[in-house]
Amino acid sequence: MSVPGSVLEAYAGRRVLLTGASSFIGRALAGLFAGGSAELWVVSRAETAAAATNIHRITADLSLPGAFARVFGSVKPHITFHLAGSGPSATEPDPVVAERMNHHLASEIAEACAGKEAPQWPGMRLVRTGCAAEYGALQGVVREESPAHPAGVYGLSMLAGTWAVSRAIQSSPLLTGRATTARLFSVYGPGEPPGRLLASLLAVAGSGERLKLTRGEEFHDFTYVGEVAQGLLRLGACQSAAPPVIHLATGQLSTVREFAQTAARELGLRPEQLEFGALPARPDDLPRGAADTSRLTRLLGWRPRTSVAEGIRETARLAGITQGIKP
Repeated sequence: MSVPGSVLEAYAGRRVLLTGASSFIGRALAGLFAGGSAELWVVSRAETAAAATNIHRITADLSLPGAFARVFGSVKPHITFHLAGSGPSATEPDPVVAERMNHHLASEIAEACAGKEAPQWPGMRLVRTGCAAEYGALQGVVREESPAHPAGVYGLSMLAGTWAVSRAIQSSPLLTGRATTARLFSVYGPGEPPGRLLASLLAVAGSGERLKLTRGEEFHDFTYVGEVAQGLLRLGACQSAAPPVIHLATGQLSTVREFAQTAARELGLRPEQLEFGALPARPDDLPRGAADTSRLTRLLGWRPRTSVAEGIRETARLAGITQGIKP
């Protein structure tokens, strides 16, 4: 997905630090920097080859206290994108790991970014990703100031991380207006992990196999990963004061059934391949209204607009899937 040259030019000659680069959202964001004039540093636990000449890899285990501070001191980034964390899964994550990766690491990163020795540049110093699970079940329009009552370990630990970053913003003049948590909703697209909805639909495309699904009555704000990466890039380059929390989503709701049926049409699946109701509803799939994206639109003059059908077609194209794909 193309990004306006003016946005990429804002990063020219800047040092950018990215955690969570191995996630499918992180890979999408790193891809926007590839071959550009920014100096991108990505943190990983194991040594891997860089994908482009302007991308540098630094090996560190961020689950260890103090590891990020050493990375930060070595790179001295103009801006940090913090996407690393202990993500949701079919079972509840380890509470100790979730607390460390989603809460304490976020706190350490905000503290490092609030330090006195900082290279000068007009954009954000810290852009962190949060998640809709921080709200728990919530009826009506979901605004950034809506009550947050997460139900599980993942949502609780992510909300604790958001609060830690918000406290750092409030206490540090260097972060006020220059750090934000971008709350993401249901992100889909190329490279998403196996077992996710679109990945499962792509796996049965052209095979004739059946896919067991829930009844599909749950509503989600399905946001294409390329748009999420572009939104993070735009947020990072923003020179206006940013709020501590901002929704990065489409503001539109679709049910899981509608998403799956759209994918079936785009990928050439037969209706009988989708076995709705064969699986019980996920306990962490809580009812939630549409995300208010007015803060994002006011700040950037932009919001994600890729339709579900467009996002599915692009994902299939990038995955090299052509058989049965709707032209």
